[in-house]
Amino acid sequence: MTMQYLRQYILDQTGIDVLNKSRKQPIPTAKKVFIKIARAKCFDKSNIIPTYENIGEFLKLDHSTIQHHYNTVLTYEFKEYTFLRDIYYQFFKRTEKTAEDYQKEINQLKKELEELKKMIGL
Repeated sequence: MTMQYLRQYILDQTGIDVLNKSRKQPIPTAKKVFIKIARAKCFDKSNIIPTYENIGEFLKLDHSTIQHHYNTVLTYEFKEYTFLRDIYYQFFKRTEKTAEDYQKEINQLKKELEELKKMIGL
């Protein structure tokens, strides 16, 4: 899949053009979704995954902006823009666990660790 194909797909599904320079939501969230999918699923003519620089050239943004968007967690945006969440999960397997589920597991493991430490006298 090419970045142009992905751009057109998002445009067809949402009416949002990721090349739009506006900072008004949901355009920035659509760009983040585009960047995450492009980094994982798009290839150039040589079957090479695009770099931050390549994606930046396509979106006419600096590579550091692309990297920042790529590293952004989309949990809150997906609550408001479910149509963008749906596009994202068409390309990535959705896990059933939420961030809260993982936090509960971490807290439970911490409690178990403390109990084990008490049992062995640490």
